[in-house]
Amino acid sequence: MYARTKTFTNKDGSKRTYVQIVEAVREHGKVRQKVVANLGRIDELQKGSLDQLIASLAKFSKTKWIQAEADKLMVHSAKEWGLDLIFRHLWEQLGLDFILKRHFSQAYTCSQLAEAVYAMVLNRISDPLSKRGVNEWLKEVYRPSFDQLELHHFLPCP
Repeated sequence: MYARTKTFTNKDGSKRTYVQIVEAVREHGKVRQKVVANLGRIDELQKGSLDQLIASLAKFSKTKWIQAEADKLMVHSAKEWGLDLIFRHLWEQLGLDFILKRHFSQAYTCSQLAEAVYAMVLNRISDPLSKRGVNEWLKEVYRPSFDQLELHHFLPCP
């Protein structure tokens, strides 16, 4: 099925155009167009009722409905996640998290210092910055443990 327009000429020479829903059917070996519905004059439909009709029909179309719903979504923030997923696996496989936690075991904030070192290494791999820069860069990276880190966690690190 598809939509088509049909134009007629009035006696005074003016034209009126109608919108029709048509489907192609095969009758006696030939393709014919069968009018399923007459939607009305295009000039009247363009005043707003056509948009309402399309919106109400979109509910029944899976692809258009999904697109319409996706258009309603608003992104408030987006954070990097992929680099952490890959590198964290390697980090733990090499045992670096265990080594750092053992090294910082006397420190009160042992896990935070180990995460600070991990954050600086991750930053050096993707976008090398200073310690202050790393602190700002963390706002763009998704890792829940990074939310607890502050600038003073990076300063004792070499």
